Order: sequence, then C-alpha cells, then structure tokens
Amino acid sequence: MIKNPSTGNGDVYLLTSKKFCGYNIYDHNMIFLDNSPYVFSGHTSIEKFDLNSGINKSIYETRPQANGYYDTIEALVPIDENNILISVNGNIVLYNETRSSESVIISDAAEFDYNHGKQIIYYRQISTGSINSYDLNNKTVNTIATSGAYPKISKDNHYLAYKTGNGLVVTDLLNHTDRVGNFYVDYYSFSPDSVYLAIVKYEDHTLMPNHEIIAWDHKNNSVIKIMDKIPYGKISSIDWR
Repeated sequence: MIKNPSTGNGDVYLLTSKKFCGYNIYDHNMIFLDNSPYVFSGHTSIEKFDLNSGINKSIYETRPQANGYYDTIEALVPIDENNILISVNGNIVLYNETRSSESVIISDAAEFDYNHGKQIIYYRQISTGSINSYDLNNKTVNTIATSGAYPKISKDNHYLAYKTGNGLVVTDLLNHTDRVGNFYVDYYSFSPDSVYLAIVKYEDHTLMPNHEIIAWDHKNNSVIKIMDKIPYGKISSIDWR
C-alpha cells in the first residue's frame, strides 16, 4: 500500500491486494475488508470506487447546517457490502447504501472501531472521555476504560489498543488485563496475527519532533525499531501487508 500526499480533501491510497478502505480524515485510520469495493471519503462525501472498472460514484453526502456549512465526516468503517458506520459531527450513523437510509445509533461519540462481532468500540470526546462498547444486537453500552482515546481493535477481536496520557494501553478483552507502553504515539495498527502493533511514535516531546516506526510485541513488552529520524510531518500512517 502506498499513501499519496494529502490533496487537502482527503487522501488517496493505492492498494496492492485489498479493495476496501475505511478512512478517518483526521487520524488516518484505515480499515480494510477483502473482496469488496474501495470506499473513500472527502470531508463531506463518501464515494465508491471499483478498482476493476475504474468507475466511482457518490453514495453518501452530508447535509448543510443552518449556517450554510456542511456536516463533517470524521471516520468511516465498513461492515459489509451495503452497510457503513460513519462518524458525522459527533454521531455514529449506520448507513445502508441499498436503501439509501441512515440512522443515528450513538451520539456524543468521536473516534471508533468495529470488531465485526456486532460491537462498536468508541470514546466520548465531549462528555466523559471514556472508552465504551456498544452492542448492535441488544443496544447495550458498557464502559471499558474511564479515560482514553482513538481505540483500535485487533484482527482477532482479542485486544483493544487506545491512547492515554501515560502512553499506549493494550487491553486483553478476554482476560481483562492491561499492558501499558510508554510511547508518545501518533498512529498505531495491529498486525494480522494480533501479536504486534506497528506504531508511528514521536522521538520526544518537542514542538516538531522526528518520528520513529516501531513494532511492539505487547504481550512480551519487546520493541523492534524499524525506522527512526523521520522528519516531522513526513509520515502519517502505516499498515501491515
């Protein structure tokens, strides 16, 4: 996968093998689903692009507010061919492309992830700053952590990673234990086997620090340094292949 520089209207990705991309405009959160169309978004719309035919079409657009500005799409995560979870101005919306219908399922929610077990993990940025889970089947909400942000679920749904003021926390969702990595992180992504986290971290706490890329074995708390001394702003996200 290659990430092109930002156009100012969302980023474009060239995908080598996977065709479905969920993209967070602000945190560059990419979530892929095999054998599906490629979906990407600008700030106010979502388009579906077929890599085989080269045809794209708009499938979702936000509505204008009273002041004339449009609602902003903050994140999207695909569920299947027809259903997409979208974060729009603090609400998580379930959108069905076939019916062109949408419904708000969670309000006061910021960054989120979906574990494909019908559960959404999200955090409440405005009210409490807590990490919560929402079950799509029984509509119940549970608090996982009282503080944290930017949750990411491992591929096997076993682990949850999120940022805190103390670093990066990985929670074992089955055994209810935590591992804390003392990293000043920018971006992170679980490996396909859920053993490692690829992490883009800052080298220090200065105003414009260099970046480092590491692979963290969160179970054994060991680190493999992949690249360092990357100038500030020259990398935004990475993913596993």
